[in-house]
Amino acid sequence: MKNYILIGFTLIIYSFTSCAQQEQKTVKIINSLTEKHIILTGTKCSLIPPSDFTKATTFNGYKQTETNSSIMIIEIPGPFEEISNSMTKDGLLTKGMDLEYKEYFIVNNRKSVLIHAKQSVYNTDFSKLIFLFGDEKSTIMINGVCPLELEQLSQDLKKSILSVIYDTNKVLNPLESVRFQIDVSDSKFKIGEFFAGSLIYSVDGKVPTESSDKAHIIVGANIGKVQIGNTKELFIKRMKQLPKTYEIKNKNIKKITIDNMNGYETISYTKGDNKEMIYQLMLFNEDEYYLFLGSSEDHFKENIKTFKKVAKTFKRK
Repeated sequence: MKNYILIGFTLIIYSFTSCAQQEQKTVKIINSLTEKHIILTGTKCSLIPPSDFTKATTFNGYKQTETNSSIMIIEIPGPFEEISNSMTKDGLLTKGMDLEYKEYFIVNNRKSVLIHAKQSVYNTDFSKLIFLFGDEKSTIMINGVCPLELEQLSQDLKKSILSVIYDTNKVLNPLESVRFQIDVSDSKFKIGEFFAGSLIYSVDGKVPTESSDKAHIIVGANIGKVQIGNTKELFIKRMKQLPKTYEIKNKNIKKITIDNMNGYETISYTKGDNKEMIYQLMLFNEDEYYLFLGSSEDHFKENIKTFKKVAKTFKRK
């Protein structure tokens, strides 16, 4: 159940090949909070953004629109050691990135690694900085991106990333951390977790849920801007990315409009005796999309009715 939620729905999926970490020189950094540090909503991180960068609206971070550059912060499942060690040259290549080298740090007593890579997107070469730190449960990833030709900007991004301060004691309000909302007040569901820009609801408020039908709802949005293209094809592609195989029937895919956005919805089941049901809804708006998943292992009719009712309350903030 835990893997289903954190891997199946997460809008950015990571799958790197594992390898041992080589011995490297480690640089120690001690950061203190200054008036230039800005706390990023929805995270426990604050940093000093590069000059002329503004707060992003479609992800947790900052952007410079004229150069198509950005700094983005997300939390991903899995222990820091495992994830950082697994980012090999071959693994990054599967994501279209060319590994150049790694740097190792201890920032405020936290082991960290900064990965330098290159990537070509839409016929433009970009420099990518991937900074990782965390613990045995989760990993914080800070991505810095700028055109490869802007070497000084890349250095500015690195300086900004390395200014990070992580506040372990900060309590996050998940409902304030996303750019959308749903109303579950007239349902059996309770807020469970905020993860990678997504809200997770369950019957008992636990993740994974201990309810008998294992019912849960996950709502999220794409991170950054995307080229939508054929919306129906993207809808089906997202279904196929789920870790379990559901029977996708074209006749069951229905058009729907919510919050003045058009999209698609469908209900699918796994094969076999122990059936699981999933309700998927996607709404599209120019260069962004929103995804709603409701899943259960029992009480299908009741849960489908609830999923559809809650989905219709979806609103952008």
